[in-house]
Amino acid sequence: MCRLSRSFVLFSALGLLACSAAFAQTSPSQTSITVTVTALGPNNSPAPDISQGDVSAYSGSTRLDVARWVRAQGSDANLQLAILIDNDLGTSIVGQQMQDLASFINALPPSTSVGIFYAENGAATPAAQFTSDHASAANSLRLTLGRSGGSPSIYLSLTDLVEHWATATNTRREALVIASGFDPLNPGVDDPYADQSVEEAEKSGVDVHTLLLPNPRYQSTFRSNLSEGKLIEATTGTGGQTLFEGAFVPLSLEPYLNRLNVALANQYLLTFAIDRTNKKGGELRPLRVQVEEHGVKLYSPQQILVP
Repeated sequence: MCRLSRSFVLFSALGLLACSAAFAQTSPSQTSITVTVTALGPNNSPAPDISQGDVSAYSGSTRLDVARWVRAQGSDANLQLAILIDNDLGTSIVGQQMQDLASFINALPPSTSVGIFYAENGAATPAAQFTSDHASAANSLRLTLGRSGGSPSIYLSLTDLVEHWATATNTRREALVIASGFDPLNPGVDDPYADQSVEEAEKSGVDVHTLLLPNPRYQSTFRSNLSEGKLIEATTGTGGQTLFEGAFVPLSLEPYLNRLNVALANQYLLTFAIDRTNKKGGELRPLRVQVEEHGVKLYSPQQILVP
């Protein structure tokens, strides 16, 4: 009789646990969101493997339940990488770097689809749509047009790229922006076009990496510093990488593209549960991701769109 009572209590407890777990997974008050997180060690070196138990995520002061933390490898390795080049960049400057960029594209892994876009007329004009034929994408690279390139604002083109980027299942979406950062439409400190591009990228879950090729006319000036700062804000807000170390024209893009390769190879997919919003169209909420591992820095979007 005692043995029967114990069995009944055990099965009843297990049944309650199963019901609770099922409710937690299907609770209409919460939704699951997945973001890309880059983990790097000192001097942009690869970080050691990080376990799910060492990672915590917060929205404001609320700790979020981490449901999944996996490396972006194997079946989770798919990546769409958009390369957006400002058509107003000096022709001679871009011409020097063309081979470095082509070599980078050709060396991308098969799991990466790459698209080539030029910023002109406030839009992102495709030279090559997303393709896993890396040689074909590299061959679509062309010289920029310089002052006659027709690019009123690199940030308008970034917004256009993000807004017309179709969502792909189980695929990271990241953009490499090659630009001076200068915004002719709003060259001052407060730039609504730059702010909007960051917000749209956050809403769409697109990580933005930036590579600065400054305009020689404004090099080492206050205007150049403003342009540099706007590109840094784009990467910081979206969890991307800032691939420059000052407002000067690099002799080669190779060191910076190598840094991007390291970042892309050291990414994780983080899935967490968060309370839904009652606002139509969703709302942006703050996100902070932390790790217990000493000497490791995590890069993740500062805001996420909650439906």
